[in-house]
Amino acid sequence: MENQFSPSLVAWAEKVIEKCTPNAEKFNLEYYPFQSKAKLNPEILFIGLNPGGGYGYDCQINNPDWEFDKLNSKLTAQRLLKGNPSFDKEFFAGKWKYGNGLRKIAFLKNSIDKYDFVFTNYIYYSSTSFSEINKNELTNAIQENISQTLDLINLINPKHIIVLGTGTGIDKISKSNKVLIQGFKKRLLVQGELNGKIVYGIPHPSYNNFPAENDAISETLRRIMDGDVVEPFTLHNSEEIKPKLLKPTSKFNSESFLRNFENYNPEQTEKWIDIVFKGFNNDEILIRINPKKKEFGIRNTDKKNYTELQGESFYNQFFDKTFDRKKNSWFISKQFKKFNNINFELSELVDAFLSAVNAEKNKIALK
Repeated sequence: MENQFSPSLVAWAEKVIEKCTPNAEKFNLEYYPFQSKAKLNPEILFIGLNPGGGYGYDCQINNPDWEFDKLNSKLTAQRLLKGNPSFDKEFFAGKWKYGNGLRKIAFLKNSIDKYDFVFTNYIYYSSTSFSEINKNELTNAIQENISQTLDLINLINPKHIIVLGTGTGIDKISKSNKVLIQGFKKRLLVQGELNGKIVYGIPHPSYNNFPAENDAISETLRRIMDGDVVEPFTLHNSEEIKPKLLKPTSKFNSESFLRNFENYNPEQTEKWIDIVFKGFNNDEILIRINPKKKEFGIRNTDKKNYTELQGESFYNQFFDKTFDRKKNSWFISKQFKKFNNINFELSELVDAFLSAVNAEKNKIALK
């Protein structure tokens, strides 16, 4: 096979294959680091949390597009560095929602049109939702991926790093994040740090922003890259936008939510869905989704101290100003109609919250 990539990239990919193959075989997990092809010194490195789909390793190795090396029973470095076999054909043809969403941000569109970017995954194992692979038995495998991604960033040396997703992306990848733009209902631009490098998180582009929000993201990124100092700011609703914001875009799908969080043993009654889990110190946290009242809320399970939680300052960072902090008996709450897309946003929010709390608990336990 013709060598299309630098020796350093090939050596990196061979290490990925060495580490990932045993886990892929054991847990039947499809894996790949890149969506796009790999290259050195791109203008932008896009980072997604992990590949979607979750088709399984058995499906991947039997797909001729992945060019599985049957003689050595593994994927090849050259094929892995080419990225997702469907990417070039479908991404640029406008068949992928997140590609279309990225092009709506003018600053990013320029690099996309020139193919002066790399799209990588932070974690390489594919799943329909992150909670499927966020398990104790995969902790070491995930940490190996993260270490390899940090090595990759140093190796390919991108000018700018953009993380796809706020609650589902940069909140999981970076700590001590700073909101630079608060949009009409969500954070639009978040600055963080990854292995000593400044990174920027944007809402996942599979779901639409308002045109004014895309313009704000684009202009602010342009100013930052030009070396300007940008102070945090909030976009204010115009009268034209307000009616659209208040209109819910989808109906809550209980079955999908239960399936995404089955590892947390959710309890479903006629009235609501509850997830109870251990937070920091003695916090026993209740997450409740009430489809009948169309409300979401989090509180202490202790009926005497519903709103008192030991990890309050840590928990609070996941919930922006659109969440109600004054409702009786609830630490935070929010009506369904205040989400742009209740199924996607709520699942991603709960997933990000649970994952971050568990990660922080593990970090504390290791000290």
